[in-house]
Amino acid sequence: MPRPFRTVVRDLGLTPNQVWGLTKTDGQWSAELEAALTATRRGDLQHGTNAAYVAGCVCKDCRDHQRRRMAKNTAKRASPVVRAHVSARWRAWDGDVLLTSIVGNLAGPDK
Repeated sequence: MPRPFRTVVRDLGLTPNQVWGLTKTDGQWSAELEAALTATRRGDLQHGTNAAYVAGCVCKDCRDHQRRRMAKNTAKRASPVVRAHVSARWRAWDGDVLLTSIVGNLAGPDK
């Protein structure tokens, strides 16, 4: 069974914010990650819904839905803007190795 993105990232010793930071600074890596997330998204979920996002899907449709849902809640309360900070540990990761690790782990354990 496919593993959720958050679990894969955590098992690699990273945070989702660190991955997000790299997507904002490296356009090619971001495009490759997006293609990998789309290619590995689960077929048993209705994408673009809260249920799919809660089940761990982070494809573009599910992220967009979550972003809109959170924007509605954020508009109801004031919250500070949080920026991702790239740490020395994060900079030590090679982008190609990281992408391969994430994609390789999304599919689940080796058979």
